Amino acid sequence: MSDQTPSPVEDPDDQADKPSQAEGEDPRDTPVEVLPAEGKPSKAEG
Repeated sequence: MSDQTPSPVEDPDDQADKPSQAEGEDPRDTPVEVLPAEGKPSKAEG
């Protein structure tokens, strides 16, 4: 599995498909984490 999740800095091609945690704000990657920003609690928030 480690081969499928290389560092976005070392493999820019993978970043397009799997954005890094820094770009986790993108709704297509983490829609659940974007909801709390609007004031709606998510599973992570509890």
